Amino acid sequence: MIGNFIKGLLFGATVGGAGGFLLAPQSGKETQKKASVYLNELTDATLEVNESITDLRQAVSQTQTAIEDTIPFVKTSIQKDIDAFKFQAEPRMQRVNEQIDQLKKDAEEFSTTNT
Repeated sequence: MIGNFIKGLLFGATVGGAGGFLLAPQSGKETQKKASVYLNELTDATLEVNESITDLRQAVSQTQTAIEDTIPFVKTSIQKDIDAFKFQAEPRMQRVNEQIDQLKKDAEEFSTTNT
């Protein structure tokens, strides 16, 4: 995707520059000087784009490495939180179930004594 952008950028710059030089109402020496300056600027711009792409690739690589290093830690941390929640929830659930059983017994006793 970036390669297509760079190709398009270079193609557009080349066609635009060539058209400008061919249609310019200037002498040959002036056109040569402008062409030289233009090509130097185009070369500098191309180098800057290449540097930017290299920097972007490095940043993506560093981000990927950081994510790969972080995921196991986060996964372990979440698993610990889940285990702690289960540890705290299990006795509570047992007490709730015991209370439900007691309520059922009380309801049965109430219904048998009132009938």
